[in-house]
Amino acid sequence: MVFHDDKLTRIANIDRNIRDMTWEELRLVDISVNHPLASKYVGERIPTFDEAIQTCLGLDLRFFIDLKDPDSKV
Repeated sequence: MVFHDDKLTRIANIDRNIRDMTWEELRLVDISVNHPLASKYVGERIPTFDEAIQTCLGLDLRFFIDLKDPDSKV
């Protein structure tokens, strides 16, 4: 899945850590809830990595993959 925050609070108004949820639970989360243009994006879901890559390729977009390790000391 592709998601920036550790929790869903800011974007979906759900006070849960992503790492504590199953993929089945995360697939049901509507991430448009707190978006300023929520009515335009109703029902938007967290994409899988493959879905995000395929969307970017289909739109001929450049993209950057930035992975972070919370345990790294760098």
